[in-house]
Amino acid sequence: MENLAAYAAKQQTITIEDLRSMSSDTGKVFFKAFCSFLAGKYPEKDDTIVEGILNIKSHGQGIHIPETVKRKGIAAFPKGYLEENQMPVHENLAQVKILHNEKAFPIETFFSRTTRNILLYAKEKGANCISKSYRMDKQVKEIHSTIDFLKLFERRTKQLEHIRKLDDKEVPLFPEIITFALEAPSVLFEAEKQKEQLVIALPGTLGNHAEKDHEQVFCYFNNEAIFANEMIKKGKKITILDIDASFGNGTYHLLLGKQNITLMGIQVNPEVDPTLYERDALTQKNSFQHNLELGTNGKTYLEVLKEALKKIPEHTDILLITGGVNQYLYDSCGLLCVEAQYFEKIGKAIAEAAKDIPKIILTQAGGFEKDSHILFLDLASGIQKNLGGKQTWHTNKAQK
Repeated sequence: MENLAAYAAKQQTITIEDLRSMSSDTGKVFFKAFCSFLAGKYPEKDDTIVEGILNIKSHGQGIHIPETVKRKGIAAFPKGYLEENQMPVHENLAQVKILHNEKAFPIETFFSRTTRNILLYAKEKGANCISKSYRMDKQVKEIHSTIDFLKLFERRTKQLEHIRKLDDKEVPLFPEIITFALEAPSVLFEAEKQKEQLVIALPGTLGNHAEKDHEQVFCYFNNEAIFANEMIKKGKKITILDIDASFGNGTYHLLLGKQNITLMGIQVNPEVDPTLYERDALTQKNSFQHNLELGTNGKTYLEVLKEALKKIPEHTDILLITGGVNQYLYDSCGLLCVEAQYFEKIGKAIAEAAKDIPKIILTQAGGFEKDSHILFLDLASGIQKNLGGKQTWHTNKAQK
């Protein structure tokens, strides 16, 4: 135990892959020793309370513990975060309906892999998958009025062909990607037209981080904001629930204060004043943001979510869920510690709060690990089952 803790202290940065290469039991021991070492103690016998301070950088860059984080004590891993992690096994997804972009993202990325895995897995389990997409230049321009998207890729076009690949420091921008992104919002519009109460929409790009004048983290245009803007023109009242672990800054900034739109977020932002969103909500009554502690586990997450869902306005016509699954304990986003068995429960809580909403659309956000597609569809099944669907979607089994 002492050797593991000393190794952690010496290394300072431990990659997610380092942890994944260990056996499940060894990885848990490592995590516990690492965190306990940072807290200035070694684990006592049978000690299950971990109070270590940890900040895991996003996108698998590693676990880094800055001195400022150590001093502030910004995060504490709660009791129970090492409990058994049960990955669901789905037997039948026949009641799922998925609208998706008929084209694949132009280059291979961790994001496009997850989208593809969701579709492959859902089809294998009998889901009803329909592809349809078309360009939406006018609707995009209404939200991103300062973007000349015909010239958007110019600052990247000087890159040589052989380096046209994913770069963690850049969001790839090429003409074919921009064309693809201009079609992405249409998938949400097609999902809204379906007769089913719950429909999954996979636009092929992310949306919630895209700002008015620039793209961010594979969010080229803000699909959620573009969709909401058109729905309120039709007299619809829409609630956007963003459960991505990272704050949906673009959706928030683009739609804050707009009539007939309610913004709800459950996220963790360790580098931001946690009272920021609450202060904004005092003056902008359409915003309800809930900032979680780093390392929050599934039990606490679910409690916060249930309280937040009470804020969904009556007579909401559409609930649009930005369905991040990067809350997961072993996601490289690393901000939260929600165990796998809680995603179906998260879906159930949403369904119970949204039973009377005519249309619920679940769209993809963060979560790019090898099991993210399973967790995303477990979230969907949790919603569907508790809206009155059949109770035979999956059985939970310990991941082998």
